[in-house]
Amino acid sequence: MLAAYAVSKKGRQPERSPDRLIPVSNPIERLNKEVKRRADVLGITEAQIMSVLRQAEGGIPVPELCREHGISSATFYKWRARYGG
Repeated sequence: MLAAYAVSKKGRQPERSPDRLIPVSNPIERLNKEVKRRADVLGITEAQIMSVLRQAEGGIPVPELCREHGISSATFYKWRARYGG
């Protein structure tokens, strides 16, 4: 089966599904929607994110937390920058 392609300045790119597009012009709002969409895909709530951050504040090493929760260290540090901690 062939994928649908759109022609752009960068060449032929796979078309994104319309349901995955985030039609928002404000960059902050777009970022918030993207973060929420990714959290929905992963099945992680803001309360769970805060719980992970609190565990790190409690002294549990970040690599151990990341392994335990199945996230990358980059994701952990993005959460910490976004939600504090």
